[in-house]
Amino acid sequence: MKNLFNASFEQSIKLLDDQLIIYMMEKGDPKSLRSRPILNTFFSIVIFSIIYLISRLFYHQDPNSPVGRAEINFFPSWLVAIFLFLWLLCIVFIKRFVYKEISQVVFLLNANNLLIIMLLSANLLCITFFLKPLTLIGLTVLLGLVLLVSCVIFINKKRSIEYVLYGTGRKKDMLAMLVEKAIKYGWIVVIVVMVWKIVFPDSDEVRTDFVGFISTLGLWIAMNIVMIFGEAYLFFPYLLHGYYKHKYSEEYRNFEGKTQLEWYGEKYFNKHIKGTDKEEIYNE
Repeated sequence: MKNLFNASFEQSIKLLDDQLIIYMMEKGDPKSLRSRPILNTFFSIVIFSIIYLISRLFYHQDPNSPVGRAEINFFPSWLVAIFLFLWLLCIVFIKRFVYKEISQVVFLLNANNLLIIMLLSANLLCITFFLKPLTLIGLTVLLGLVLLVSCVIFINKKRSIEYVLYGTGRKKDMLAMLVEKAIKYGWIVVIVVMVWKIVFPDSDEVRTDFVGFISTLGLWIAMNIVMIFGEAYLFFPYLLHGYYKHKYSEEYRNFEGKTQLEWYGEKYFNKHIKGTDKEEIYNE
């Protein structure tokens, strides 16, 4: 099995045959935010403020909620500070590699990291409120199935990318088939646990609304599946293309017929290229 990150320049160009990568290049560029750092900062502050408010929901529970009252908080407010620190750390680390041609890739990488933080926050909140009605066994099975779905989706996409890069086959292995079987029949365990808890609640529990409970649980599962598909089929291939565009920067520049100044931008060119062995004569 070949590594997705070890393709040659000629092989990496084949990624441009992926129409979703082309779509992200042409339609996925939020220029209004990229060119306005103040607006970008404002939206980031708003998002983290919302995440913080979500972390406080444990202390303001609705007694009539279809999932009942949570007893253990898996999303304390201090986690928001850690998420913010890690996100900013990634931005600072990546910033030194930024030049004009990959600015869109870097921006979407930072946005994707923020999206992952939002997904983690939502899942921790859902775990907090679904632990009691699902029980530890039901919740473990549910999360395990979501993880297996993620594995199948990413494995299939990985095979697809390998086929594009290296021309390798996409035959299913034993692991993939076992995972698919677990996904197919594992939901039965979750459904049995849910029905048992609703039909036979503990004596000190309030019977929850079945439709509301199922709807809320369904939204949680759907959110994860949609995000997993988005990561696997949109962000990951596009960011992989951006990785190769940076790894083979000069090759891609020549491939697209741009000068160093056009490719790197004046600021990066003057700081890292001008006056060095990397500078080409026509840029002088």
